[in-house]
Amino acid sequence: MGHKLLTIALLLLLTTSQGLLAQWQVTTGPSQPNVVSVATNATNTFAAAGSAVSRTTDNGTNWTLVNSGLVGTINCVATKGSDVFAGASGGAVFQSSNNGSGWTNTSTGLPSYDIRSFTVSGTDLYAATYGVYKSTNNGLQWTQFNQGWYDLVFSIAVKEDTILASTKNTGIHLTTDNGANWNTINTGLPLQVNAVAIVGTTFLAGTNDGLYISTNGGSNWTITSVTSAIGSFTKVGNNVFAGGSGGGGVFLSTDSGASWTAINAGLSNLTVYSLATNDTYVFAGTTGYVFRRLLSEVLPLPTLIQEQQKEFVSIYPNPSIGKFTITADKVCSIKIYNSIGQLIMTKENVSGLTEMNLNESGTYLLVIKEINSNKTFNKQIVIQ
Repeated sequence: MGHKLLTIALLLLLTTSQGLLAQWQVTTGPSQPNVVSVATNATNTFAAAGSAVSRTTDNGTNWTLVNSGLVGTINCVATKGSDVFAGASGGAVFQSSNNGSGWTNTSTGLPSYDIRSFTVSGTDLYAATYGVYKSTNNGLQWTQFNQGWYDLVFSIAVKEDTILASTKNTGIHLTTDNGANWNTINTGLPLQVNAVAIVGTTFLAGTNDGLYISTNGGSNWTITSVTSAIGSFTKVGNNVFAGGSGGGGVFLSTDSGASWTAINAGLSNLTVYSLATNDTYVFAGTTGYVFRRLLSEVLPLPTLIQEQQKEFVSIYPNPSIGKFTITADKVCSIKIYNSIGQLIMTKENVSGLTEMNLNESGTYLLVIKEINSNKTFNKQIVIQ
């Protein structure tokens, strides 16, 4: 009973704080307007605008230009582990292993068309250009992946062997056998599709006419309640953010795209070109600066803690005066959130006995993920 009461109290605290603080915050950069692409890794956020890439290591409080070695107009950025990729005009791809401090051209095998976007899937990297190109060696060599069709590709979505490619003139092309065969899936859909996403078994398409959904593998599409232009997506589990490239701001679905809500409080630049998330924030690249918003303000708590699984971690003592010990039977990662849902600490590769310390009194949520199985559950600790 005590555990349930503690959970209810935490939920009430989170709900109250969301009502008071739920809005976007403008960051200080980057200095160039029209942020066409945003990407994040563990500690950095990158923004592409004009001929420049900028980096922030503190979620947008400060930005630094990281341009050494870049050439041309930068259309997109992506992260793949500790590597960063920038796609540019004329088919140029640049790779950095030092968070943008230096860039190397890695364009071998690509045509001389603009690189419009990247998609990372496991160890593979896909580039949207005039066709779909794939690299299995971190961008050192690219191979054409589309077969039997050619068009300017804006966006690529990948889930296992299923791949969607959205194009300028021929709608969406689909392969369900890892590129061996392709089909168009355009029934009910405009032929210019700006962005695509796969959420579970649901396909989403952003067009200049609005946001479309297919729940039958693309056999047919229907428009959702969002009827303004959509140019980007980003996902957190089954929750999807959509960027309104025509001035609609940011839309959120917490049910795999079935219903949508505009979440624009505080977002003064409503033309959103790009979206990205890290553990704490969702970022929006706009006609001006990058904006950020706490995920805990807009996502339901179960998204952050997921479904409780069989516990393989224990905490002692609990309550604690600050210092406590975590005992883990398996290798796991642990994220600690405070009572308003802010991520305040992360521990990777935890196993055996690990001593931890929290200085501020209060109730904290520990989200624990077992590395090998990806099973996730939550525990709570009270610091007195």
